Amino acid sequence: MATKGINRKCRFSIISRKSRSMILMIIMIIMIVIITIVMIVIIIIIIIIIIIIIIIIIIIIIIIIIIIIFFFFFFFFFFFFFFFFFFFFFYAASFCSSLILPLIRVMSVLICGHSKWNVSRLNVLK
Repeated sequence: MATKGINRKCRFSIISRKSRSMILMIIMIIMIVIITIVMIVIIIIIIIIIIIIIIIIIIIIIIIIIIIIFFFFFFFFFFFFFFFFFFFFFYAASFCSSLILPLIRVMSVLICGHSKWNVSRLNVLK
């Protein structure tokens, strides 16, 4: 019994107290280095995700602006060019020749449908 206790005591005292504290310090330094590396990697990943989100938001805003500009110009081009071209061209031609007036009425009814505005505009031309 006594020898087992001595052997146990000797086994634990193989590493001195000073070397144990050195090993613990080395382990702590390694853990601190690992934790800092992990934190730096996490921060870099978060920054990359934020940059990707900002780029996606900017791309979505640019696409929305392009769509708004496209529809704005498309509708204004369509309405101003198409309707005013047909109205003014055919109305000016109707003043020159009274034979085109029935064609103008048919075209304006086909383009815009039956509305009070068209009827009043056509009554002015009579």
